[in-house]
Amino acid sequence: MAIAPSSPAEMSITNVYDGSTTQYWRPSNELKKILRLLYEEDYAQFPCVPCSYCSRLLYPQSVKWVTRNNDITYPLEMLFPEISLTVNPRNPTKIAVCDGCKSNSNNRTSLPLAPIPQCIHDVPYAKRKYLSPVYLHSSLGRSVGTNPFVEYRSLTGQMGIPKTEEHFHSTQA
Repeated sequence: MAIAPSSPAEMSITNVYDGSTTQYWRPSNELKKILRLLYEEDYAQFPCVPCSYCSRLLYPQSVKWVTRNNDITYPLEMLFPEISLTVNPRNPTKIAVCDGCKSNSNNRTSLPLAPIPQCIHDVPYAKRKYLSPVYLHSSLGRSVGTNPFVEYRSLTGQMGIPKTEEHFHSTQA
């Protein structure tokens, strides 16, 4: 039987049960600091800064900065002329790039997007999700003995996506 403390000040990390002592795990101060940073900084961000070379969206804290060369047109400017390059607020001569493009100048590729065909534009917006190869909504039936308001059983696992374009085309038949 547990001994209940009379006030919150008397609560400790140790409780006595039937003469034995049980200690509960408490996060360290270092872990609390990491969790606080995650919630206050990392989870409050969303990817909103495009890389000037590969057009990937980056979290503001993961952006790298390189000096802009005014003699070249960056892939982001060519592919998306309506979007301007993101410049460093403290140094307007620097532009945003991802870590991969900054460290490997030979791997700075950005593939142009094809225009969306009219037959896809004609599909109602709410139904377009069914056209995507990565949209998954399955009806596996209800789990026996569970809450009847639970929609479906869950799927777990990994979805393998081909790494090369040749592999993708070789699997199409």
